[in-house]
Amino acid sequence: MPIICKQFSRALPLALVVLFGSAAAGAQQRRVELQGDVKDEMGAVIVGAVVSLAGESGPARTAVTNERGQFQISVGGGQYTLTVTAEGFAEQTKQLDLRAEAKPSRLSITLYPSIKESVTVDQRLEGASLDAERATDTKVLSESDLQSLPDDPDQFNDRLQQLAVSGGGAPGDAVVTVDGFTTEGLLPPKSSIREVRVNPNLFSAEYSQPPFQGGRVEIYTKPGAAAFHGSGFFAFNDSALNARDVFAPRRAPIQTRRYGLQVGGPIVKRRVGYLLAFEGRNIDDSATVNAVVLDENFRPTSLSASVPTPKRLLIGSARLDFQLNPKNSLAASYNFNSNRLGNQGAGGFELPERAFDIDSSDQSLRFTETAILGRTMLNEARFGLTHIRLTQTPASHAPSIVVPGAFTSGGAPGQDAARDEWLAEIADNFTLAAGAHSLKFGAVFFGRHVRDVSPDNYNGSFFFGGGTAPELDESGQVVISPSGPVLVNISGLEQYRRTLLSLPGGTPTQFSITVGEPSVKVNQWLFSAYAQDEWRLRRNLSLSFGLRYEGQTNPTDKLSLAPRVGVAFTPDKKQQWVLRARAGLFYERFVTHLPIEVGRADEQLIIDSPLLPDPFRGGTTTDAIPIIKQFDERLRPPTSLLMRVEAERSFPRGWKVQTSHTWTRGSAVLRSRNINAPVVGDGVDPSLAPRPFGTPENVLQYESSGRIRGRVLFVGLNQPTNRYVNLFFGYLNFHFNSDSDNPDMLPQSSYDLRGEWSRPSWQSRHQAFMVSTIFLPRKLRASLSLDSASGTPFNITTGRDNNGDGNFNDRPNVVDASTPGALVTRFGTFDPTAVNGNLPRNAGTNSAIIRFDLGLSRTFVVGRKSAASEGQLKLTVNALARNLFNRANLFDINGVLASPFFGRANTAAPARRIELGVRFSF
Repeated sequence: MPIICKQFSRALPLALVVLFGSAAAGAQQRRVELQGDVKDEMGAVIVGAVVSLAGESGPARTAVTNERGQFQISVGGGQYTLTVTAEGFAEQTKQLDLRAEAKPSRLSITLYPSIKESVTVDQRLEGASLDAERATDTKVLSESDLQSLPDDPDQFNDRLQQLAVSGGGAPGDAVVTVDGFTTEGLLPPKSSIREVRVNPNLFSAEYSQPPFQGGRVEIYTKPGAAAFHGSGFFAFNDSALNARDVFAPRRAPIQTRRYGLQVGGPIVKRRVGYLLAFEGRNIDDSATVNAVVLDENFRPTSLSASVPTPKRLLIGSARLDFQLNPKNSLAASYNFNSNRLGNQGAGGFELPERAFDIDSSDQSLRFTETAILGRTMLNEARFGLTHIRLTQTPASHAPSIVVPGAFTSGGAPGQDAARDEWLAEIADNFTLAAGAHSLKFGAVFFGRHVRDVSPDNYNGSFFFGGGTAPELDESGQVVISPSGPVLVNISGLEQYRRTLLSLPGGTPTQFSITVGEPSVKVNQWLFSAYAQDEWRLRRNLSLSFGLRYEGQTNPTDKLSLAPRVGVAFTPDKKQQWVLRARAGLFYERFVTHLPIEVGRADEQLIIDSPLLPDPFRGGTTTDAIPIIKQFDERLRPPTSLLMRVEAERSFPRGWKVQTSHTWTRGSAVLRSRNINAPVVGDGVDPSLAPRPFGTPENVLQYESSGRIRGRVLFVGLNQPTNRYVNLFFGYLNFHFNSDSDNPDMLPQSSYDLRGEWSRPSWQSRHQAFMVSTIFLPRKLRASLSLDSASGTPFNITTGRDNNGDGNFNDRPNVVDASTPGALVTRFGTFDPTAVNGNLPRNAGTNSAIIRFDLGLSRTFVVGRKSAASEGQLKLTVNALARNLFNRANLFDINGVLASPFFGRANTAAPARRIELGVRFSF
């Protein structure tokens, strides 16, 4: 932290000089070069649009957009009225104050076919707005903004997910769409992206997911170009540029090679255009194993090793845009993604033999037709078809050996898994302008067919949870007291050692194996429809009303109605203040994972105290306890009521301060529960305890019995206008409680759920992020990114199944240090032998995460303008340092009391990585 403070103390005077220097330079300028481009709602350039700028005195200045939709007007500083007209589009006007901007940034103007009577201008010239698409949690990234973000698809997605946190949701869970189609996290090549909208009006009836679940990222790709242009890039990283990872024994031989190409242009001038984009990456990465194993003398010893994890990725897209007639246009695109990942699953406690390879691919074909139905009506229809295929190959088929908090060896749990999936998406959106009302109606039909082969745990697994066993002397003999053998608590690792040496107390705790048919086919259909009205009641007051209907099959939900409402008000004439209040009901859809798990014709057998290596030797399968999964008949979709109040204040020179407070109240949260678990009483042996159904089987039921409550406070600072420093900073304070983190989470006790009410595992109480661009002398450009969060909760468990329900998530009792057998830790004093302990869920807290990234780039003009593209030939050289200060970001603190790693982090985010690259554009 002192290093960071020292760096910022050095940078602060420079930042002040830059800011004040910007203002002084602006005052000395006499004329303004107003530049920009004009596009339609789909992003296609509009040629021949008339741009007029009328000032306080003198004749109006006029320009006509060229074949690339660009214009330029030279005027003196002052107040102007901007008017943009084009055939087939509504005339748009905008008031501009050019006195404060000596050289304003490029304007990006979007014309609409008489539907939205507005003009979208770069935020550098905008003040506060009542538009719901410009709320406090919304950010629009233009093509120039995207240049400062990572090119690597995974890192690019991480950065977008980071920005989506401003909506008040868990990081990493934002819904991602591309040109309106759901992508489920698969992104197109960054070079093909025109614009990204983060959290656009999350309370609109158009959207289903509640904001606290992660927000929304909408990606729009570039249309077929009117003029030939393109770009290509190459970037590399080598271990010589990296720091050693925290738990790695030495610096791993990591290498990265990324490359890409984009080219576009007209096929038929002003009628048909195309855009092709392709990217690839070859990454020779590494995972770090940090475990405790037994050496050749059966003594505990630390194991630290680096496991190569090669990654190969190819992604590409092809897009054609057709102007069918003046009122109809069609966009068609094909996208593919091929990803090969080696040695996945190894790292942390997972030994190298647990690794598996993944080979996945997806292809999609999408069509979008836009029709201008009149001066006030627009219709957009979409159809998409996607095929996804995934195969998994394990390094070993041997049974797993699980010693919690020490190591896991043997074969991977998933074994030879495969997934074949078809997705169809049909959507239609209709927009209508009716006086002060902007109406939008839409419907989406989403179908999914999945064939899933998951032989999970078909290789079987031996579990060593530790427990009570006779004390042994140095020679391995049982210690005898006058009252008999001395009993002590032993760890899972000691239990494993005794098993290998055939010593007393050396029997695995449990053996489990899945048998049956691992293949299942699932069809699932979802339908939704919505209506949304944005009503501009007065110049300073707007209302919004919406209603959404949702239904689905497998499991069936026939009717879910979700009303939405909002109000926006500006109390001052200059519209420097905007106050908003929004509320809505949200439903969470049932994902295909649930019917797949229930529909699979297999069962898991559990054998207590088995023999190693043959758990069935000396017994029969009738001694086993099967596991069955099913749906509760009363299952219904999780429901959340959200209410949010917001305030935004605009200041001179483009500064904006934003804040919001959101309250969430959710019910019917999905969880699993063993409804046939043993009913354990005081002094009752769990293996002899009665079960409600009277049969020795564990029945895991998906049910809607969970709850969630919480609030989120967001404070943001935005400065997109300064020519030297652009900044977006946000701080969020979370305070949530829930009793279920995911549908597969089982409670400690199926009959007493009070201890489950706690912080959710995804919650960081405090989160802060910053994205900034600094324009340095000599045309250097720096991009800074800060991502920080306080620690997430983790569960403290005994590592044993004290209540006999087949689940090793039992928590200890909180006791005094004088209690016999008590374990004193920095988290408290615990009794690990308790049945259904009184310690609440998620009582521990992981370490805080702070990551600072820095990128530098410089663009050179290397040639004359191309006659074909009418653009300059440019070469951009860049460098990106991730985790610049090489902070050890530790997480996954071990919460198993019997583990030698208890209370210690076992995993860390990557150390500093430096990547160098070059990009050529024409």
